[in-house]
Amino acid sequence: MNSLITKYLNDFSFIHYKKDELIRNEGSLCSEIGIIQKGEAEIYTTTYDEHSFMIQILKEDDLFGGYLIFSSHPYYPGYIVATKECDVVFISKEKFLDICGKDQEFLISFLSYLSKQHILLQNRMKTLNQKTIRDKIMFYLLSESKKRKTKKIMISSKEELAKFLNIPRPSLSRELMLLKQDGIIEYKRKFIFLKK
Repeated sequence: MNSLITKYLNDFSFIHYKKDELIRNEGSLCSEIGIIQKGEAEIYTTTYDEHSFMIQILKEDDLFGGYLIFSSHPYYPGYIVATKECDVVFISKEKFLDICGKDQEFLISFLSYLSKQHILLQNRMKTLNQKTIRDKIMFYLLSESKKRKTKKIMISSKEELAKFLNIPRPSLSRELMLLKQDGIIEYKRKFIFLKK
């Protein structure tokens, strides 16, 4: 969407966030769509016992608020925090609808992005709903293997993978070692190889 956004820069507002700065708070009203132009942020939610877990990583060109802004209850169900220095472009609902009315390519790009995000979030929920740590890891690896059509899966880091799977990093490392001992996977630095 970034190339399409450039056409309308004068219609948007920009805010720079420092690392660990709160971008949106849980329960706050969503009145704009935000687009990460530079940097990275994460969306978290809290459970009834106030345990936080990460729902989504937002990278350059990702947007947030797209679902909420047209909802009958447009309040953030979680909070968004900058995990790196972050530049965010904001567009109001009114301006967004105005642009969509004039530019069909912009509207199609937005709907395509929402569809892609919906599928990614569905797959993440399926992963998180697996019963055991091993099940979560294997479901994730098999899904990535099918999607990328390779048995060599790249991971950014064990810490990122543990956060994505919502499990403690030591538990992830322990289970990866057991999977390796069982001859199911092999791993080297940033790659995990599915052997079976």
